[in-house]
Amino acid sequence: MGDITLSEEDLRVSANMKQLREASGVTRHELGTAIERSGVLVGAIERGVRRATPKVRRLAADRLRIPLDALTDDELAAEFLAALRREVRPEAVTAA
Repeated sequence: MGDITLSEEDLRVSANMKQLREASGVTRHELGTAIERSGVLVGAIERGVRRATPKVRRLAADRLRIPLDALTDDELAAEFLAALRREVRPEAVTAA
């Protein structure tokens, strides 16, 4: 397999996908299953080694319950990250 040169948009998708996946509490394996690929591929996409195809982007957005544009738009991604971080965590509920 030859080297793949990723565009700025591809690199934004990689970074946003990782941050949104982690903030959502979704594992690489879970996201891999949702995008009909492996967790290994998810890791490669998140590291900027592989490109997320349009189908992978759509399926990932569906699984993460975000608009597709949140993967390419840093401001929109930041809004969803902030919202995910404000959600009540299970440990906060049990401690009350």
